[in-house]
Amino acid sequence: MALLIAGALAFVVIGIWIGHMGYVEEGAGSFRLFIGILSVVFFGFCGVVGLIKLFDRRDAISIRPDGLLVPDISPSVIRWTDIEAVRLLEIKRQRMIELVLDPEASRRLPRSRFARMLENANRSLGIQGPCIAGTGLDRPVEEVARLIVERIDAARSAPSIEEP
Repeated sequence: MALLIAGALAFVVIGIWIGHMGYVEEGAGSFRLFIGILSVVFFGFCGVVGLIKLFDRRDAISIRPDGLLVPDISPSVIRWTDIEAVRLLEIKRQRMIELVLDPEASRRLPRSRFARMLENANRSLGIQGPCIAGTGLDRPVEEVARLIVERIDAARSAPSIEEP
């Protein structure tokens, strides 16, 4: 996370430089000034979000008896029986866990603002469900995925109480 914040800061500095050079050489309406301002705003926002995440001491995920709580995805618990599959992904050397949810469960699951923003971008990459990033986890992504799969299997094989 510290490297991401440093990268965002570097791009803010580059954006300031591009904007300044565009203003000096071409004036107030230059395209380079626009790109510089856009870079400062976007990467500045990324840096602020990174700083917030860096000092956030909440658990990235919480494995509970009734399901999985991932605050970055939803304020609600995702029930074990609602998870149809678990996939390990790697995009640009970033390891993550994809949760493929039952379509009905996916529709009724309230999403965090962050998860809603990423949903369409993820679909364009072929990702079907919400993802748990490897950053912020206290153990390897593979181990967390294995724990999730074990809980899903246990929930599916547990005898259910049928009502008459």
